[in-house]
Amino acid sequence: SNEHLISTHTGIPSGVEILDLSLNMVSSIEDDNLATYDNLVKLFLSENSIETISLNAFAGLTRLKTLDLSHNRLEQLDGQLFERNGQLVELNLAHNNFMMLSNRPFLTSSSIRMLDLSGCRIPQIFDATFSELPNLSQLDLSKNVMISLSPEPFAKLRSLTSIELTDNRWNCASKSVRNTIRLLKKQIATIHVENCLLTERDSWGNEFERILENPTGRNDRVEVPIEEVWGNGTGRKRHAGVVWPKFMNYTCSFREDDPASQKSCDQFVECQLSYGELYNKLTSRIARNTIQREGAQQMIFLAGVVVGMLIGSFGTYIIYWAIRSCRKRRANPQQTAITD
Repeated sequence: SNEHLISTHTGIPSGVEILDLSLNMVSSIEDDNLATYDNLVKLFLSENSIETISLNAFAGLTRLKTLDLSHNRLEQLDGQLFERNGQLVELNLAHNNFMMLSNRPFLTSSSIRMLDLSGCRIPQIFDATFSELPNLSQLDLSKNVMISLSPEPFAKLRSLTSIELTDNRWNCASKSVRNTIRLLKKQIATIHVENCLLTERDSWGNEFERILENPTGRNDRVEVPIEEVWGNGTGRKRHAGVVWPKFMNYTCSFREDDPASQKSCDQFVECQLSYGELYNKLTSRIARNTIQREGAQQMIFLAGVVVGMLIGSFGTYIIYWAIRSCRKRRANPQQTAITD
């Protein structure tokens, strides 16, 4: 590690079982980069600058059990990326940029048991996010920016025994979040979340409970820059023709002694979260419309082919009938002349 490498191509013997390429400058992993390391059991790629991973980048690593991709610049992964890694048990994706999850399986794997998604700027977990990870037993979603939580994403995770939910943007007064935590406690043995979401409270005891939880009245999360939550990229992104506005990349922070600035930052993040949800819905609708439009175009094409074949067949028959009629007419005068 820490060799200032810009590629996973190294002079390390191909038979190694443990490979540490962390603390380098690798920006992408292509299909053939790790092909020679088919004996790998543990692979560490943390703290690089990885933005893209090709679909078959890990396909040849059939013995791989532990993979660390934390502290990189990943924004999305192909859901089928680890389908061929049948022995992969532990996957660390902490501190990447998965802020635009959609309602589809995040990954497909029957072997992954430990998944770390802490510090990934995730604003929302959808019903289908973990639907293709049936044997997941430990899940870390701490240090994200979630404000809402429903039990549906975890309903099919029968093997889940531990979940980490601390340091999100929970509202302790949110009934829906509290109800979800209550339901999850019945299903999952170990849940780590803020105490205020685990204790019973009523309309009369809210303020008193808040004082007991934090008698100093100080904000323990001092100086929480939104850049740690939303990234510090600039420019505009486009997906399916939808503009990703610059304000989604802007950041702010608040001072402990300035409640007004904290409130402004909270409102700004709420705005970003709302836009992110709308962005997801719009791009999903555009994708559906594109599929429907392509399907309609294919149907029109097929209909045109069928109609063309029918017209061609009919035209061929007419030509054949005309030629046959002409031959009969030519033959009839000859037969009449012979008779005379």
